[in-house]
Amino acid sequence: MTRETAFGWAEEVPALKIEKLADGRLMLTVEDAMGNGDDCVLVHPLHLRFMAEKLGLVRDMSATEADALRMVVRGQLTTPLFGER
Repeated sequence: MTRETAFGWAEEVPALKIEKLADGRLMLTVEDAMGNGDDCVLVHPLHLRFMAEKLGLVRDMSATEADALRMVVRGQLTTPLFGER
């Protein structure tokens, strides 16, 4: 379930809470059902991207492709200029 927070959003999956913080990092909290205290990890989006690439969930992206994607997101470019590598 996704809910809005003061800094963005939070996603709650059974036993796992994912919250976007004001500085852009993600706080992952695993709730301990046995009452031993929750475990938290702060993850920078670049680290998450790196893990996703290593696990084969997303393809590697060149710096040129990343720049073009940022321009599309900002509305500065209408079509990404992604080419074959």
